[in-house]
Amino acid sequence: MRFAVALCFLVAFCTIDANSASDDLEIWRLQVRNAKWTVDGIIRQLQDLRSQAEEDALLKVTEQWDGELESYRSFKNTLLNGIKKDINAATAAGKDVKACNKEAQDGIKQNEDAAYEDATKCSNIAENSIQNTLGFIDNLILTGNALSSELDSIFLTCHDSDIIKMQNCIITELARVNADIKALQSDANSAEITVVHVSNNVVLQATNCLKNAYSSVYSTGVRIKMRIAQCIEDASEPTTITTKVTTEATTKATTKKPTKF
Repeated sequence: MRFAVALCFLVAFCTIDANSASDDLEIWRLQVRNAKWTVDGIIRQLQDLRSQAEEDALLKVTEQWDGELESYRSFKNTLLNGIKKDINAATAAGKDVKACNKEAQDGIKQNEDAAYEDATKCSNIAENSIQNTLGFIDNLILTGNALSSELDSIFLTCHDSDIIKMQNCIITELARVNADIKALQSDANSAEITVVHVSNNVVLQATNCLKNAYSSVYSTGVRIKMRIAQCIEDASEPTTITTKVTTEATTKATTKKPTKF
């Protein structure tokens, strides 16, 4: 009788212990799930940070380029108006300055195309630079993905017929991963500060590059203006003037009084 009672107590204890172990496993499952949600949130934070940083930096570079283009357009309009004025004045004076005008227009276009090509290189360099300098964020995202995979496999890794061993393994692994998650969150927060400096540096380099790309158009434009002035000055006088002078000389010779002998 006593043996039967003891056996009943043992069965009841084992049942309670099994239920308790099952409840504990469910708690750990919830903790693993929460940890995974945290990791997913950090990954999204990093992805958004990278995307926004790249977009903002390239937008600022584009704005700098637009500013250089606007400044150049103003200079170009002034240059063209001056050339047009000189050409019209020379044409009105009867000079043939079509070649001078073509030379100036061709020079301006070549100058403009060269500056645009250099500016395009500046933009491409900036794009590659921002992608490379933001590579540390990609590494953090990879770390997050690795932690997420570890969380997914904790129960498989720790699976054991001995429930106590399994629980201890889960506790140990989860503690380790949680420490890594905490470090990743800290790195993600620091990345937000680092990105500002990185982006500003890329924009600064691109700005200097763009200024250099367009700096030559102004000095070259001045030389083009000086060259067309010289070209106009060297242009041949109109043939009508020569004819007029010749006619006047002939008339004077014809009407000259005869010399007395």
